[in-house]
Amino acid sequence: MNQEKLIYLSGNEAITYQNGDAISLDVRPEFETTMHVFDLGKINYIPHTETAHRFHELPADKTLIIADAVGLRSKEVCFF
Repeated sequence: MNQEKLIYLSGNEAITYQNGDAISLDVRPEFETTMHVFDLGKINYIPHTETAHRFHELPADKTLIIADAVGLRSKEVCFF
């Protein structure tokens, strides 16, 4: 991932991007997804521990919104 293409978004900004053609990816562990549900409409779930071998499941031609609880795991996923 080119660090220049990395953008940090608020929840409202993420909704704006998703209303375009962006794909949302929740990288939290499964048990955390039941504590707080992201209100982003369609969202893909791939825990951060599985992204390296499951990233091929996501379209390569779309902008990705990578989300987690506080932003630490999502940043790790961008640089796997």
